[in-house]
Amino acid sequence: MPEEWKLTFNKNSIRISKIVERPSDKQLTDVDIETIEYDKLKNINIFVTKIEPKSENDILKSLIFYASEFKLIDTPKIPLVPPELVFGSTLIIGDKRIHCNKFNYVLKTTASWLFESGRIQKKDLPIYVLNGGRYLLNTIPYHSNKRKFDGTPHKIPNQDVYLNTNFSANDCRRQSEYLMKKFAPDVKFEIIAT
Repeated sequence: MPEEWKLTFNKNSIRISKIVERPSDKQLTDVDIETIEYDKLKNINIFVTKIEPKSENDILKSLIFYASEFKLIDTPKIPLVPPELVFGSTLIIGDKRIHCNKFNYVLKTTASWLFESGRIQKKDLPIYVLNGGRYLLNTIPYHSNKRKFDGTPHKIPNQDVYLNTNFSANDCRRQSEYLMKKFAPDVKFEIIAT
């Protein structure tokens, strides 16, 4: 039997196993070799033969890579940087330039500016997400079906208003552009990725 490896990428670590044939019954089984936490991860050289996702309730729990070749490579460690610290954009609203270092900060800043400038008022609420049935802004952090906003809602400063911020970077951008086109179409608005 050709050598085969199995790398299971879980939430906090990678489990490395070798697939071997048991001599007693000739059945294939996994033999655990090592579990490596991501903060101690070295570079991996791998020749992938198959990828198998493992999900529960539509949530990806792990990703399994089957490999015919596998090797850990000792190289200088490059620290893993959370994606929100890599992101950088300059948000231009009117004559203001604001640096945003997190993708949902663009959306928070846009919504806050619209309230501060009086472009959105409580009488305009609730406001739905672009092309969706969920709320983007509401006086309570709940949707029309009484379901709580996912993630951590952002409270607009000096307002009893909550912003749904549980979006990808691209969706935060789209929702920000949507709010500006709807409530301040005459104001210069630009998001410049840096």
